[in-house]
Amino acid sequence: MAPGAVRLMIELIRAGVVLNVDEGGRLRYDGPADSLGGDVIERMRGCRDELRDAVERWSERAAIREFDGGMDRADAERMALIDVAMGAGFEYFEDGGRCVSLSR
Repeated sequence: MAPGAVRLMIELIRAGVVLNVDEGGRLRYDGPADSLGGDVIERMRGCRDELRDAVERWSERAAIREFDGGMDRADAERMALIDVAMGAGFEYFEDGGRCVSLSR
């Protein structure tokens, strides 16, 4: 998984952007105009395929945690971000202002 795309995905989610992949495999996004301004759209275009893959993995991991693990959706999505960050080789993850080590 491309670390830059994962980092961008996390940045977008934290900025309130809703990300998903439609049935046709296209990346969809919606969010506050100020979070999608500047160079954000260009950055998204620059790693579109990798970003789509990261969003698909995040959505899949969140669904597993929600439906199989019995977590509420918000917690499932938060934990899925950590899963995806680990898969991209991140050594730490900022979760609600605290740093969580991903080292094993």
